[in-house]
Amino acid sequence: MTTPSNSNQNAAGTQPATPTPNLEVPEVHNMYRETTIMIRDKFFPHYNLYQRVMLQEKVKCYEANSQAPDQYFRCIDGIDELMRLNSNTLLQKFGAVDVTDRSCQDSCKQSFSDHRDQYVECMKKCAKNMREGSVTVYNQFYDQVLGKYSDYKKIKK
Repeated sequence: MTTPSNSNQNAAGTQPATPTPNLEVPEVHNMYRETTIMIRDKFFPHYNLYQRVMLQEKVKCYEANSQAPDQYFRCIDGIDELMRLNSNTLLQKFGAVDVTDRSCQDSCKQSFSDHRDQYVECMKKCAKNMREGSVTVYNQFYDQVLGKYSDYKKIKK
């Protein structure tokens, strides 16, 4: 095997790519990870209550329509459709939060790729905004869907 004659060339004989600055920042990564954990911990009781309420509604369908299978299945289908609509609504809202976050991160990379300290501060702002946006989406959703239930008022803190 021969070595390249030019020390700036790699074994394939091409110039190596210009090194890009390492923009991986552990403290920013940790902020995003902590946000994920916080959201899971904070809203898990809300999710459980939502599922319980939907199951209770399905039981009511049975109780009200046990002698009329067609009405029972229409009732169940209505609840399933509501749950699909709720899921799609959350997906859309979190999609918007994600787009905003990606845009923020891209802006940080473009503006501060050569200035690590400023880049880190910018990314921290993105992480904070993403956290606030995610919490807002969940709070609005659960307030709207579960706000009338006394159990919700107990878990909402």
